[in-house]
Amino acid sequence: MASIPLALLAEYAVAHSDDNRLYVMGGGIRSLSFASFPASRSRLALALGLEFPQTNVPTRHVLRIESSGPTDEPPMRSLTASFVLPPAEMVDDQPVYFHFAYNIENVKFPAEGLYVFAIVIDEERLAELPLQVLKTPGAASPEERLNEGYLAYNRGDSTAALEIFKDITLQFPRFPGGYNNLGFVLLAEGNAAAALEAFAKARELGFGQPEILDANVACAQYLLGDPTAALQHFQRCIQDHGFNAEAVLFGVNGRELFLVHLQSASDYVSLMTLNAGWSALWAEDPARAARYLVGAEAAELGGSDDERGKQFALSVRALKAMLTGDERLKPQ
Repeated sequence: MASIPLALLAEYAVAHSDDNRLYVMGGGIRSLSFASFPASRSRLALALGLEFPQTNVPTRHVLRIESSGPTDEPPMRSLTASFVLPPAEMVDDQPVYFHFAYNIENVKFPAEGLYVFAIVIDEERLAELPLQVLKTPGAASPEERLNEGYLAYNRGDSTAALEIFKDITLQFPRFPGGYNNLGFVLLAEGNAAAALEAFAKARELGFGQPEILDANVACAQYLLGDPTAALQHFQRCIQDHGFNAEAVLFGVNGRELFLVHLQSASDYVSLMTLNAGWSALWAEDPARAARYLVGAEAAELGGSDDERGKQFALSVRALKAMLTGDERLKPQ
């Protein structure tokens, strides 16, 4: 039977497969406090140590992380992952032990109360991590102010969101998330130069999501007329970065940007591939642009019936029209 000898909540965690070490920052979180609700936290990590007896090694296992709270709205979407224990870990009759880390982005807390993160392996509930979420008086934290900005932007009030993110950079000048979100709204408004400055500050302060930051920087460079630099960053996104959470990022279509809600690593790679194709085209590298176009055409994202899929498919058609000279492919 599997067991979980180690389980904790942290600010950030990484499980390295090469040395089987778990690297944790800010571990041991048992409670969080917010000045108001609904509230959110940009990231919360779950770090696990999993142990299996040798008799379980040949079989495939399924791990599921579920969450619950005082309301019907869970703080995160359920995560399911399947895996087979590596033969390299088998030593005599000793149990097989390895680490698992999951960084949950944009964790939602609709109300004060007790939240529980449950770890289920092979349909057996093996561990529960409680998290007490409290309401405290006083000034809002930068995380809470970020949530206010998210809510304002999501309801279509970009002016209010811009003011909130500017205020965060003034009140909390060492908080990188404020600069990244400020840059995002500036980029959405077409102010690419100011956005690039904000992204540079976020990077200087150690913003913890390079896959998001590099994608935003590349889009700013693209709008500023530097497709070569943009291409380098989009290639970095494809080749160097992982993606394990939902996010809203920009897609490229000609000289304009459009918003895409990404729901998977596949979505992320697909969007970066399309953006790299446009960048290669304007960098006068049509052969490379054509190769990226092939990847974008094969992406499942373009077949989605929702608005994000339609926008992605339109951009793919437009890029193909530019590369082939086929006027019939251009949007009407």
